[in-house]
Amino acid sequence: MRLRTFAAVMTALLITAAAVGAPIEYPKTKKVEQVDDYHGTKVADPYRWLETDVRTSKDVADWVVAENKITFDYLGTIPEREPIRKQLTTLWNYEKYSTPFKRGGHYFFSKNNGLQNQSVLYTVDKWGDTPRVLLDPNSWSKDGTIALDNVAITDDAKYAAYSTSEAGSDWQVIKVVEVASGKQLPDEIKWVKFSSASWTKDGKGFFYSRYDEPKPGQTLKGVNYFQKLYYHRLGQPQSDVDQRPAGPAAQRGVRAGGALRQSPLVGRAVQVGGVFVSYLVHHVGVHVLDPFSSFSWVMSSVWRAGLGRLDRAC
Repeated sequence: MRLRTFAAVMTALLITAAAVGAPIEYPKTKKVEQVDDYHGTKVADPYRWLETDVRTSKDVADWVVAENKITFDYLGTIPEREPIRKQLTTLWNYEKYSTPFKRGGHYFFSKNNGLQNQSVLYTVDKWGDTPRVLLDPNSWSKDGTIALDNVAITDDAKYAAYSTSEAGSDWQVIKVVEVASGKQLPDEIKWVKFSSASWTKDGKGFFYSRYDEPKPGQTLKGVNYFQKLYYHRLGQPQSDVDQRPAGPAAQRGVRAGGALRQSPLVGRAVQVGGVFVSYLVHHVGVHVLDPFSSFSWVMSSVWRAGLGRLDRAC
């Protein structure tokens, strides 16, 4: 009995070793005549075409499919892979909750049933009642690759501004939903990165930071500079006329972010290297105070009582 078991194990190991050790024939990757001139030095880049967005280029999509086939054919020969996958799936399959928070008499929290690609945002009027779905990112795409990033609720919990990102991109789109009905508003803010919405106290609009619209073909590979802080009023289209920058544009390599609570002022924090500077700008877009030196930050917890400042040597 032991001899037969040993023989079966050795046979399986030999088959696996033969499959794993077999030479891999990779698909041929075409080369293009692409040469860049950097200050007199010519640098060939024959695979530049692979930088094209896989969602818009059939050549790149076909190349990815061919590469994936080789990868998963190889992984499929490893007998331990499936038991490991099943074990990890079992370990991950449990309900996950975010920390609840309260706005305007409503509670909000996120929940994942265990194996959902994206967590679902719920709201409930009274703690203990049955929560209802406010936003379900899993319904936004077939493969679950559109994520819910940031959520900002007005003080009266009438509206929720939320940002989405697709396929792991840093680019975000800010949208607005009516909390009570779940109705989507037509507002849509594009070209946002590294920013969330920050509502004014009256709930008529919010601050956000964005970059200029990229040039054609540069959306996923262009470098973004000069982030600006904008104010969006509900119902208005996104344009430079309707959403004038609140204060000057951030410098190259500097991020501009806004935070607003119980105050007519908005904090705009920018970073230059290791030095943080904070601006204060009126909610209609007037620059009212010069930047602080060293590290300055207006904490949201002291907005309600007045103006606070926290310094730190940099």
